[in-house]
Amino acid sequence: MKFYKPEYWSGMQSIETLNESDRLWDLSAQEYLTQLEGLKTRLTARNYNFFRHDSLHDGYVVNIHITNQNTLKMKDEGCYRNIRTFLEPMIINIDVLSREYIYSLKFSKVSRFSFESPEEQLLPGSSGIGDWGYAELTEVNNKVLSYEVLFSSGTTLLIEFSGFSFSRKRFIK
Repeated sequence: MKFYKPEYWSGMQSIETLNESDRLWDLSAQEYLTQLEGLKTRLTARNYNFFRHDSLHDGYVVNIHITNQNTLKMKDEGCYRNIRTFLEPMIINIDVLSREYIYSLKFSKVSRFSFESPEEQLLPGSSGIGDWGYAELTEVNNKVLSYEVLFSSGTTLLIEFSGFSFSRKRFIK
């Protein structure tokens, strides 16, 4: 994470480090929003509004589904060879339950994917990967963007991609 540092988040959980961590967090958040504004022309208005305004904070990952389009095409056509392959075949779909909505995020033309868990939990009381903490959208280069998520457990999810879409529907209890 470039802006939302795990140590700032964990520091806000302690009375001794709260003020300094909160100050650093606020500065980083402002820097993040400034750089996000610079990505506005790289996104559709709808997608920019999602990354700028839709918070998945305290949400829960329902599932992460990874598809290799090349292998799927081979399987569907029953043929291992002579299949025209995609250069960036990976698609990652993530469903997140956040407050009253289920968000379905679709990352396509994925060039890099990482899911890392630390040895020690970031925040006490986290189970599994924990709840969705903070996310950053940053630029890798003029074609690829990076989306990184920090979970309450300290687990990080990183996806570098060229295509993105999402849907949202109301969660009915």
